[in-house]
Amino acid sequence: MTAGAALPDMTATVTGRASNGQSFELNDNIYSADEIGTLNGEVVIADTVQPYLGMGWRSSNTEGFGFFSELGVFTTDVDVQLSTSRGLENIDPVFHADLREEERQLREDADSLRVYPVATLGISYTF
Repeated sequence: MTAGAALPDMTATVTGRASNGQSFELNDNIYSADEIGTLNGEVVIADTVQPYLGMGWRSSNTEGFGFFSELGVFTTDVDVQLSTSRGLENIDPVFHADLREEERQLREDADSLRVYPVATLGISYTF
């Protein structure tokens, strides 16, 4: 059994582009690709110290090579940031509110996954 802390630095950066005259739907409102340009997003799963709990196995404590594995989880602290390449969120207050509501909904969806799974396999050498 393992308990401790993890310092994950897990960020995903995404870019959304509408193709062939398609549009974006944010907070049930439709915006054209000409208005928005590209929709840029950054999702941070966790970037601060998080509690960790795991359970592992080690093949040997004697001298020589051995194998180990561990399965565990750490808690998440999700943050979502959305922006556009044309800066519409800085110009149009209705779009700004729609974009922030979309962020809130994405954050709420991500909050349903309160822990992040971790799996480790390795080789060790004991002197």
